[in-house]
Amino acid sequence: MLELLGFDAGVADGAIGPSTRAAIVAFKRRVKQPETDVVDDELVAALHREWALLGEISMKNQVGRRLKTEATGTGFFVSKQGHLLTNNHVISGCESVTVRWPDKREVQARVAGRSPDDDLAVLIVDTEPQDVALFRPNGQARLGETIVVYGFPLPDLLSSSGNLTTGAVTALAGLRDESRIMQISAPVQAGNSGGR
Repeated sequence: MLELLGFDAGVADGAIGPSTRAAIVAFKRRVKQPETDVVDDELVAALHREWALLGEISMKNQVGRRLKTEATGTGFFVSKQGHLLTNNHVISGCESVTVRWPDKREVQARVAGRSPDDDLAVLIVDTEPQDVALFRPNGQARLGETIVVYGFPLPDLLSSSGNLTTGAVTALAGLRDESRIMQISAPVQAGNSGGR
């Protein structure tokens, strides 16, 4: 997120080195927080606020035209009956949800279920998918394990065939040992939420 907001955070390698620390201090200076290189809840919240503000600015239409707000994210099929899994924050506040394939086909989706606490949502479409994602039987990631992140970030700007990045699992918990979150070194761009 630091890089996407215009700060040079160095290589995304899972370590907070000198470049990342300098970028954190510069970002905190911009948002008028104490200029430390500490990664805490306030920093994460400020990054999300700034990213959301940047998204709002980029979506504004010409003066006098009605503002149409859109959000994009990524999802993947988890059943042959047309169930898709994505993040809850991708659809939160949406009046309608449309699923778009890389070839630009679109179909309306219905929300089948959601868990704001786990940031997960299940959508359903009246389409039988060609492929369905498989989950690891025990569901446990391993520290240092190689991962692949695949999604459709910035869909009208980047490749419509998807974006694939690789990295590793760098921690099995998030801030303050939050066990529902793991940390990875693969860069994830806006719009990739819900990817796998």
